[in-house]
Amino acid sequence: MPDFSSIPSWRSPGSGLVLAARHYLRAAIIVLAAYILVAWLADLPTMARFGIEWDWSTLGLSLLAQQVIFAPLAVTAIVLASLDRLLWLCAIFVALPSANLLLGMILFTIGIMIYGF
Repeated sequence: MPDFSSIPSWRSPGSGLVLAARHYLRAAIIVLAAYILVAWLADLPTMARFGIEWDWSTLGLSLLAQQVIFAPLAVTAIVLASLDRLLWLCAIFVALPSANLLLGMILFTIGIMIYGF
């Protein structure tokens, strides 16, 4: 296991990108997966109050992925990255929430372009 004591502070989501740029891919995956888990934990009170979204629309599937799928994928990414196995798959797992957000923004923009406000 490499010594990560010389790595800069891990206090912002941008730190995962800095770690990846400095070729600390395992550490970057673990940091980004930890941010995914913290975001999921922050959503737990909302899920407890309103329940899990089971709508099959585009927005419903996006919320379902945030509430049900991304946290287990983040845990899997942390475990695989700490074992130094399948890092390419771990990178995909931690990139999925960002891709989900980007897809939502693209669909919103297309909807606004078609129908306006």
